[in-house]
Amino acid sequence: MKLPFIVQSRPFIGILFLIKRKVYSITIKRHKEKAAYSNWMEEMFMKWVLIIALSAAIYAAVYMMKSSRENSLIQAGKAIKRERAFWEKAEVFATNADYETVVSEISRMDFSEIKAGVYPNVNGERAVLWKSSYAWNAKLAYMGESGGRQVFRFAFPCWKTRNGAPYREDSMNIMMTSVEKLFLSLDPSTTVEAHAMQLNRKMRII
Repeated sequence: MKLPFIVQSRPFIGILFLIKRKVYSITIKRHKEKAAYSNWMEEMFMKWVLIIALSAAIYAAVYMMKSSRENSLIQAGKAIKRERAFWEKAEVFATNADYETVVSEISRMDFSEIKAGVYPNVNGERAVLWKSSYAWNAKLAYMGESGGRQVFRFAFPCWKTRNGAPYREDSMNIMMTSVEKLFLSLDPSTTVEAHAMQLNRKMRII
């Protein structure tokens, strides 16, 4: 390679010239790399902004659909406004209706909307079990007599969660509302108390 004339005639100055040219070359290269990195960061930032915006839009749409369905069910009298995680509480009913009357009435009810099969006297118990295709079970158990009243306990023994909540909690609301309306139709003086359940991981998996 032929060196520039200044390098050949004045070695010291020539060395400085070569160093300067090398530094300049490195500086230009770094500026280009920095510009490329800056462009990449800007592109990544815009992508993340787009992803966050789309996620927020999807969440808002899902929430609106869920709220709309819940309001429709409430207006139709199929569900009521409930506190969050209502499925984690059991309801205890005290009524004048006996077990046979309750089971007979349940046998005439339609649970197709919540895709639930009905199993009376399950495992030889005085209890009714519902198994829903929406990944939850419900159970109404006869607890005996107390103070001249018949006592029943309703609860969801297990359910499958998605994003921290049951797959279709609206169907669980319909189920619980149906049981409440059942007892009130048989005995308007029926009382109900909610009790927190002892939860474990198995209850959340069917």
